[in-house]
Amino acid sequence: MDYNALATFEDISDGISAPQFLSDMEKGQTKIKDVRAFTLALMLRHQPDADLNDAGDLLSECGIDVITSTVLAASPEPEETGKKPPRKTK
Repeated sequence: MDYNALATFEDISDGISAPQFLSDMEKGQTKIKDVRAFTLALMLRHQPDADLNDAGDLLSECGIDVITSTVLAASPEPEETGKKPPRKTK
């Protein structure tokens, strides 16, 4: 997962955190404007001049299901990575 894109999403969204968005996406409970903002955040690395309209056009062309399934496939659950969760510090 591109952490720069996640941070950019948090900058351009209406105050929703990236982890909350991904959780909502997994449940199928996202707002279209948040999906569009997330799509833009992912696009900006390779298309720095892209804007929300470009992200909306991509969603219209590909369909929200393609974007959602791609993002969720790139976000494995912690147990799928084979790594232990970090220890909590005091």
